[in-house]
Amino acid sequence: MFSNFFLKSFRILLLPFALIYWLVIGIRNWLYNKKIIPSASFAFPLICVGNLAVGGTGKSPMVEYLVRLLKDQYKVATLSRGYKRRTKGYALANKESTALEIGDEPMQFHVKFPDVPVAVGEERLDAIPQLLHDRPETAVARTSVPKTARRSPAPDTLSSEAHELDGTMQPTARYNSVTARVGKTWKP
Repeated sequence: MFSNFFLKSFRILLLPFALIYWLVIGIRNWLYNKKIIPSASFAFPLICVGNLAVGGTGKSPMVEYLVRLLKDQYKVATLSRGYKRRTKGYALANKESTALEIGDEPMQFHVKFPDVPVAVGEERLDAIPQLLHDRPETAVARTSVPKTARRSPAPDTLSSEAHELDGTMQPTARYNSVTARVGKTWKP
C-alpha cells in the first residue's frame, strides 16, 4: 500500500519533466520536418537499431540476429561508436584489434562474425563513407544513433523508408543505428 502511494506520488512529481521533454522533442521533430535541421540520408537500405535507453534493452543481440539473418544473402558490416574504447576517430577491426581499441561490443561482433567487417567511429555519418571506401562491396550496420541524424518518433522500432534510385525502389537512411546496404547502387 505504501509503495503504491509512493509510485503514484513519484509519477506526479515527474509529470512536469515529462511534459518539458515532450515539448522539446515535438519542437525538434517539427524542425526536422520543416528541414530547418537537416537529416542524413544514404542511397542504400538501412536497418535501424537504437533507442533512447542507455543499455540493457537488447540492441546488441538484435544486431547479432540481423547479421546472422543477412550475412549469407548480403555483404553486411557493423559500424558502432565504440563505446568505452580508448582510441578516437574511425577504425576498422583487424586480427590485431583489441576491445580497448574498438570497444567491447564491436569486439564481440568481430569475434563472433570474423567474415563481417566491423568498424567504429564517433561520427558515424563520417565513418560510413570511410567504411564503404575500405570495403566497397559491403553493406553497413550501425549499433547506435548518430548525434546529427534524426531519431525515429518511436525509437524502439525498426524503421526505413524508400526512394527511387536507378529505376528501382531502394530504402534510404534516416534514423540510423543499424544499416544494411544491398547491391552496388551507392557510389562513394
